[in-house]
Amino acid sequence: MVEITGGKADPGETRADFGLEDLFGLIEDFGRSVLRDIHLDLERSALVKVTLQQMIICYFLMLHGGRMTVSDVANELGVSLSAITASANRMIRSGLLERLRDAADRRVVWLELTPVGREAVASFLGIRNRHLRRYFGSLSGEELDCLYRILRKLCQKR
Repeated sequence: MVEITGGKADPGETRADFGLEDLFGLIEDFGRSVLRDIHLDLERSALVKVTLQQMIICYFLMLHGGRMTVSDVANELGVSLSAITASANRMIRSGLLERLRDAADRRVVWLELTPVGREAVASFLGIRNRHLRRYFGSLSGEELDCLYRILRKLCQKR
């Protein structure tokens, strides 16, 4: 039986016969499986060689208009400046990003997606969506509705 401390069950809510540890394991297995499939397809179809970590940086830049400061990228992703700088250097050599100095304050460094970087993100999104459709395609409409409500509720708790 699932037991969650510190929270109240919704009226009429039922608990399944599994433990939270079982649920955590399934979530981890699902995530690992999806990431593995995406990573393998990304390696096969990428216009340029790009790691999943680099693609996450490109994707994040795309979500923020294609351009962010190095510090903002590091802060948003929760990594060090040196980690972003090292990744950015490799991505610049690969043609995914450009590094630009701010015209008003030369201390500020911007990372900007190149057209190649934008194409790589578009390819990544196509691959991601194809795999997620495959995984979620086996669910009924009712199951998808339930999953949607659960995920929305979890995202609101952040």
